[in-house]
Amino acid sequence: MPLIGVFYFILFISHICISQNILRIEIKDYHTHEPFQHTFIFIENTSIGTSTNQDGKALLILDHQHNYTIIITHLLFENYILSNTQLRGETLFAFMVAKTLTLDEVTLKT
Repeated sequence: MPLIGVFYFILFISHICISQNILRIEIKDYHTHEPFQHTFIFIENTSIGTSTNQDGKALLILDHQHNYTIIITHLLFENYILSNTQLRGETLFAFMVAKTLTLDEVTLKT
């Protein structure tokens, strides 16, 4: 009987490992190539998301996602939008471009 329990345990663990697809992500500044932290990464129209650590790295678990769009966003940078058909391999390297902020009118009073 214990042998059957071990068999089912191994079968269960292998099923979990196979069913999850993990995407490794590394975010850097386009001009300085420095790692960028606190960048939010999520799959559009889902609650699946993560953020980068101090090294600009993150892991995104793609449970049974077939057609999806990954959005990488930060307050000071342009959004980086990528569909799953554009992914090559298990690691995504993204270089963020700074937003250009323009002001309509600035008035200084002294």
